[in-house]
Amino acid sequence: MTTVGEVLRDPHLAGLVTRLAPGGEVSGVPVTGVSIAEDVAGIAGAGAGTVVILTARASADLTGYRLDVALRVAAEHAVAAVVLLTAEPPVIEPSASAIAVSGPVVVLHADARTSPAELVVAVDRRLTTGAAAALERAHHGLTRLCGLLAEGASLDDLLAAAGTIAGPVAYRPPGPGELTAPVLVDGREEGALSAARTGDRADDMAQELVLALCAAAVGEVIRRTRRAEEAPEQRRAELLTELLSAERAGAERLLDRARALGIDIDGWHTALLLDTGDPGADDLRESARFDRATEVRRVALEVARDAGGVWQRARSGAAQLFVRIDPTDPGLGAVPAVTAVAREIVAGAADLGIPARAGVGSAHPGPEGMRRSVAEARGALAAREDPVVAFDSLGTNRFLAEWSASASGRDISRTLLAPLDRLDPERCATAVRTLAAYLDHHGSLLHAAEALHLHRNSLSYRIQRILAMLDVDLDDPDQWMMLQLACRIRLLQEGRTRS
Repeated sequence: MTTVGEVLRDPHLAGLVTRLAPGGEVSGVPVTGVSIAEDVAGIAGAGAGTVVILTARASADLTGYRLDVALRVAAEHAVAAVVLLTAEPPVIEPSASAIAVSGPVVVLHADARTSPAELVVAVDRRLTTGAAAALERAHHGLTRLCGLLAEGASLDDLLAAAGTIAGPVAYRPPGPGELTAPVLVDGREEGALSAARTGDRADDMAQELVLALCAAAVGEVIRRTRRAEEAPEQRRAELLTELLSAERAGAERLLDRARALGIDIDGWHTALLLDTGDPGADDLRESARFDRATEVRRVALEVARDAGGVWQRARSGAAQLFVRIDPTDPGLGAVPAVTAVAREIVAGAADLGIPARAGVGSAHPGPEGMRRSVAEARGALAAREDPVVAFDSLGTNRFLAEWSASASGRDISRTLLAPLDRLDPERCATAVRTLAAYLDHHGSLLHAAEALHLHRNSLSYRIQRILAMLDVDLDDPDQWMMLQLACRIRLLQEGRTRS
């Protein structure tokens, strides 16, 4: 029976692998196989007695308590040894060393530049000379695939190269009993490579390794292709986002750039504003929120493209914006068509477990028309009457959205609430909500306090402080109305207006 000590003494591994922990007392741990793992789950999937070689990316992640977790998993599955591929030998903390001793799991190190396939070949050569030839082919396959990837080879070229090394390889789900490896693009599984088994253990092992290497290369080719295709679209999205947020006086310089990028900014625009925010999303990490937004954007673009027409995307605040652009007046059919697209996007997001809501604006011409349609979509989104709301179905909020999109509406709102804007953003938002509730309930402290879930005395104190900051006379009906409208517009812009 081959042991860890014997594997380390093999001349093919001399100088490649060194022991980190534990010491010589576990050199007699038996070794029955070797595998490559991309993460801790790969360790758990390895058989008892396996030498698990972690990729450089996986090894870099195993620091501190993560290494403790990985070693516990290895011990639970009776893994013989774990090989870390890092630029410098990592420091093994006492907790990790204790887990390795009790496992027992031998912790080994190899330089990050060392090929995992080279280590697999060397270990397996020590275990069974019959596998050496097959794994040598796998090593050659790795070199070939890496070369093709560096040359910018196509998907067909990669599959052809893999086929010459390990038999026919197809980009499809596996059949019964076939070997398979998932194709990951930006961490998302988008397919699989599959190949028939040969019936020979060594050949199947080599073929499985080639499949994994080829799947990684295919994922990278798909990622690169998409980035190249998305680059012009991303530039257009960034420009539209900038254009919509710019003041009108400064937006003129952006219009020529928009036209140069192929955006028909002078056409007719129907906005679809998509909100994927929900209370549970606040608990997600930034990377998880980004992944959710990316998934929904992918669904939205697929649905929009299938629906036909010309679509541009952008951002408006925290929401994702999709604008259908028609060269001429699309007539009354524009809003129902875009609303149907919005419903399909929301349903697609729901299938992914992501709650989404959408607001749809009306069709308007030119740059100002785009702004107006976006403002209408925001007003529809704020209505919260249904997961998908079209602006032309609204009542009071329709008027508010139209007025807030006008220069006079924005100026009045900004001027009246300017003293509150000098507070920090959170306190300003709280003040506006408090004042709006007070005004909407006709100055009734009792009813406003109930709506805000505050004690009446607390609300009274807040209102006194807010009114002391504002230069308004609430005994004047006109000033009361204008201040109430200003609060409503501000809440509408933040997506908080009640329906």
